Amino acid sequence: MGIRNQLLEQGYFEVPPALPTELVQRVRDDVARAAEDAFQEDAMWDLLDLLVPIAREALDSDVAILPAFWAYRLAPNEAGWHPHRDNVGLARDASGRLACITMWVALTDATAKNGCIYCVPAYWDLAYQSRVVNTVIVAEDTIRALPVPAGTVLGWSQSLLHWGGRCGPHESPRLSTSFEMIRADLVSTVPLAHPVGWRPPASERKALMDQMRARYSHMLAD
Repeated sequence: MGIRNQLLEQGYFEVPPALPTELVQRVRDDVARAAEDAFQEDAMWDLLDLLVPIAREALDSDVAILPAFWAYRLAPNEAGWHPHRDNVGLARDASGRLACITMWVALTDATAKNGCIYCVPAYWDLAYQSRVVNTVIVAEDTIRALPVPAGTVLGWSQSLLHWGGRCGPHESPRLSTSFEMIRADLVSTVPLAHPVGWRPPASERKALMDQMRARYSHMLAD
């Protein structure tokens, strides 16, 4: 099943490892060393460029880059972000067509033991189509674990109910990164979006990550 059809049916899609191994290693090393400050290095922005064609296929549209990105270093005994939906208000346009997706890249193997992503697929989620935020997991048997090898790209609708697991006490840290993209025809509906190819100057990257820390403070506090 193609990624567009996966996204429409499940609310998420999976692209097997196809990113350059050397680039994944560079980003992994940057995240291992400095977590979200890895965005101050060029490798992270090189990775973003390679995600654009995947986003275009998923949304069946040209895309723009939202100011919403993060890097994760899930250490032993730490849990990923709690169950949430990224932004139900941006998930669809007025006609109901998918408008925005999150792109998540596994920089290390993500397993059930070290805190892989979990979700409730769209076809089992009664609140998936709602524009009212609801993060209640109605039935535990609808939960799906998404273990993937390093280099895999996961993408999901901003309505998908998902979360990160907990890294076991004796496991290697789970490293990953994420970006968000919106259909290019909808950029006028968001406060700020960047064109494909955008790469912030090195002098602006620290301030940009300070903005991201503020944006995600409600998740980081948990």
